[in-house]
Amino acid sequence: WISSIDIIVCTPGRLVEHISRTLGFSLIHLRYLVIDEADRIIDEFKQDWLNILDNAVGLSSHLKNDFQPYMLNQSSSLNRKIYQKLLFSATLTHNPEILQQLNLFRPILFSSLSTSKSITMPSTLHENFIVCSITYKPLIIAYLIQNQLHSERIMIFVHSKKDVDRLSSLLKLLLPNDIKVNHISRKLTSKKIQTRLNMFEHGQIQILVCSDVLA
Repeated sequence: WISSIDIIVCTPGRLVEHISRTLGFSLIHLRYLVIDEADRIIDEFKQDWLNILDNAVGLSSHLKNDFQPYMLNQSSSLNRKIYQKLLFSATLTHNPEILQQLNLFRPILFSSLSTSKSITMPSTLHENFIVCSITYKPLIIAYLIQNQLHSERIMIFVHSKKDVDRLSSLLKLLLPNDIKVNHISRKLTSKKIQTRLNMFEHGQIQILVCSDVLA
């Protein structure tokens, strides 16, 4: 059984699931592990997913715990290349005890900095905020949707599933019937999430309230 997949995009949990359950799934030729939102992924190390990945790649225990320079190049003793880790984050910790969990060898830090501003923002991103009481938040959001945000599709992120249910229900009451509101949270199945995303993409849903499942 030979896989024709070159790039896999998934969460750590789904990767572990593939390693343990997917027939023919192999990582012995893995070259790069790209970890986006690395600060959040590090918090999930209690799941021990990186050690599971190392075992699937075929790293022996002495190599995982005693890194040598040759590991970044073709090694005659291993007869293949060891995979490299690329971490991306806006708030990556510098705590050596936490970074040690990543089993990094001679890590190199690349930073994107602006000389004129303390925070680097994409040029196409426009950011505004309103300070208000939590009581009036749904009313203000409904007002902005109807009067200020001239867009056919609007995605709203909130903190928890409880907030998702509450805000989506309130917006359905406050907004006209021709503005379709729906929500996405961790309680939904992957199939339902994808269905609602497709409806949002095609304009069948105008307002999508989401928890951090899509963040």
